[in-house]
Amino acid sequence: MIEAYKKFWRHYFNFSDRSSRSDFWWVILCNVIIIGVISCPVDFVAPVVARILTIVVALYELAVAIPELALIIRRIHDTNRSGWYFFMLFIPIIGVGFYLYYMLSNTVDENNPYKKAE
Repeated sequence: MIEAYKKFWRHYFNFSDRSSRSDFWWVILCNVIIIGVISCPVDFVAPVVARILTIVVALYELAVAIPELALIIRRIHDTNRSGWYFFMLFIPIIGVGFYLYYMLSNTVDENNPYKKAE
């Protein structure tokens, strides 16, 4: 899990390689845990501290926006599809289904022009 998260940050602007299914889901789990830990005590603290924690969560989400986009595109590449398939996510209702299908699909090594990220 930690190795996948470190790889996530090392490939910050890498939109051309591939990422495995496990790397993708470990990073998603790490981000959910981090955001959950930061925002969990918001209801139990003073309003000033709650605002600060909300700002910290927003800054973290901004920091991971580009690498998460790159990770999604690398994951789509791992299924031997173009990164442009990302835009199917914006199709109302069925777009989320396509997104989940691509993120849960097996790795395709045969005739895959995208190289694996190291």
